[in-house]
Amino acid sequence: MKEVYDLLCTADICFLAVCEGSQPHLHPFDAFFLHKDRLYFCTGRAEAVTRLLHLNPRLELCAVLEDGRLCVEGSAVLDTDRAVRSALISGDDDDELWYLRNCTLTRYYLTEPPKSRRIG
Repeated sequence: MKEVYDLLCTADICFLAVCEGSQPHLHPFDAFFLHKDRLYFCTGRAEAVTRLLHLNPRLELCAVLEDGRLCVEGSAVLDTDRAVRSALISGDDDDELWYLRNCTLTRYYLTEPPKSRRIG
C-alpha cells in the first residue's frame, strides 16, 4: 500500500467511486493516510459517500498522474479502533475512518500497456 500512497501524494486529482444500486457516484478526495501498511481515508458521518459505503463497501479509487492513471479496485473497511483513530485524525467523532482491503492496483500509462496486480 505504500506504493499507492506515494503515488496518491503526487496526484493532481483523486476520485473515489461508490455505487447506489446501479448508479455510480464520484467523490473527490485529497486526504489519505498510511498506517501499518493500510491505506486509510475518512468520511463525514453525514456525507452521502459514508451512507453508500455502509450499504456497499466496494469502491474504485482513481488518480490522475503525470505519466497516466492509477486505479485501485477493492473494498472499504470501517476501522473503529480508537488508537488508530487517535494516531491518524483529530477532533470530534463526526468522521468515520476507512481502510482499503482486497485490492487490485492498475497503472494505466501514456506510452505502454496497463499493468495490474493484487495488493492489500
